[in-house]
Amino acid sequence: MQQKMISSKTINALSSLRKKGIKICIATGRSPMAITNFDGIRFDAFLTYNGSYTYTDKQTIYSAPLDKDDVLMIAANATNLARPLSLATKVRKVLDNIVTNVSTLASKQASKQASKQASKQASKQAIIM
Repeated sequence: MQQKMISSKTINALSSLRKKGIKICIATGRSPMAITNFDGIRFDAFLTYNGSYTYTDKQTIYSAPLDKDDVLMIAANATNLARPLSLATKVRKVLDNIVTNVSTLASKQASKQASKQASKQASKQAIIM
């Protein structure tokens, strides 16, 4: 992967902003693990995953992770379309460019859901009797 560089002019401009009390934030669609460290620049906040996870060194500002069922549906759709899929949390990459075996994960989740539904239905019937 090619290392990105920031010009000295940009570093000076960001330093000047910081001296005026302006916070410096980086925004990216990438995961927190993929953020490049740039020599001479310290960021005050980080917007990652296209804004769905925003944080500072000390706290989470905003977090809107995908629902587990939505992740499983996306995984199943990617598998059905034979498309690669990468999954990551805020601290680690879970899957990277996986095309196969994701359907097994979705099938297990579907079985759990069906089992829960059957259990609820049996409970309702037991109460009625």
